Amino acid sequence: MLVAMALLALCVSTQLTPVTGEVKMVADHYGNVPTNAPPCLLTCVGSTGHGNTVWGSGGSGFVVLTVDISPCGFVTVPIITTSLDGDSHHWQTTGVTSLYGTTTTSFKIFVLGKVLSTYSNTASGWYATPELAKNKNWNVNWNAVGYIC
Repeated sequence: MLVAMALLALCVSTQLTPVTGEVKMVADHYGNVPTNAPPCLLTCVGSTGHGNTVWGSGGSGFVVLTVDISPCGFVTVPIITTSLDGDSHHWQTTGVTSLYGTTTTSFKIFVLGKVLSTYSNTASGWYATPELAKNKNWNVNWNAVGYIC
């Protein structure tokens, strides 16, 4: 608690000045050392939209979503991180950080409903459906880092 209060005091007493950050890629999507020129590196972020995401049915118990990243203009497959936002139930899912079919213009995720864990060690639960995802306002926030030239 004392450490948190000291950090808060430091943040309040210090004037923060915005600076232009630098992003450096040390390994690309395939694990290779990038050969593109540094000025070509772009960080592009987005969201599928709280309350506006159109989820598809992936089968029994899971939903699927293809995310369009084409406005970023990547020329190589970017490195992407994701998170699932929503009003409820999303904290009990799995799969949102496991990307499939990543290209320069899109990626796909599959989100499975309530997972078996030590928190809930029974087989009962709920299935993720497009209706549930829409009603709970699930959406995907993403960050992509890649080359545009």
